[in-house]
Amino acid sequence: MLSPREQLGEVHVSLRSNVSETVIRTVGLSKRYQSGGTVLTVFDDVNLEVRQGERLALVGESGAGKSTLLHLLSGLDRPTEGKIYFGQSPSESPEREITAMSEDELAGFRNREIGFVWQIHYLLPEFTALENVMMPLLLRQGGPGTVTREEAESLGRSRLQEVGLEARGHHRSGELSGGEQQRVVLARALVTNPRLLFADEPTGNLDERTGQMITRLLSDLHLAHNLTSIYVTHNPRFAAQCDRVVRMEAGRLQPEFIVPGNHGQGTSMEAGLT
Repeated sequence: MLSPREQLGEVHVSLRSNVSETVIRTVGLSKRYQSGGTVLTVFDDVNLEVRQGERLALVGESGAGKSTLLHLLSGLDRPTEGKIYFGQSPSESPEREITAMSEDELAGFRNREIGFVWQIHYLLPEFTALENVMMPLLLRQGGPGTVTREEAESLGRSRLQEVGLEARGHHRSGELSGGEQQRVVLARALVTNPRLLFADEPTGNLDERTGQMITRLLSDLHLAHNLTSIYVTHNPRFAAQCDRVVRMEAGRLQPEFIVPGNHGQGTSMEAGLT
């Protein structure tokens, strides 16, 4: 019988694979909201490519649309115009259009392919840390990748061990510090072995020391799980640790820069933007 890790196809390497592969890309992406007779354009004609293994930081002023873009990329919201494509692994068929998926298909896509880390932890207070980490697996309920409760518990304990909280698995969220809660969120985000990790201000509610610990952990887990990571942040030190930094300003993605000394996948200041 396959172990829980083998069932989920959980084979992690520390080196990035197939750096030319585009994992997610947008074409002519726009988002507008209408209130009465007024139309608010959050951003317009956004074209972005993110490659396998990259750590991309989205920066910009509050209200610039960074979190909105993250929600669209992760299938939590739909654009007003444009398309989003998700590139599958080389052994599978070509990329899928996220924007053409039904709500049920999007829910399955998020559960299988994406891990989320938000500024607010959103842990369920009536459940223990371990149960919170197990929850994405338990919610599959007979769908693709279904595991037994025992297997989900084994995977959950493994993830808590990775973030240094195996001994705190039986504690509820209210019994954990802010940094511990965010580490539980990281463990939950990775329990399904996703290809993409999205983080929206993951250190925004933490003190400087705890925030630095979380950024180091994000970096370590990114490599250990061969992730492609997209972060929204106002923290310039955190952004500087990423491979690429893209600024959203006045409803547009501005020419990005590659962070010197990091393992950026682009070759120019505008690599990945079209």
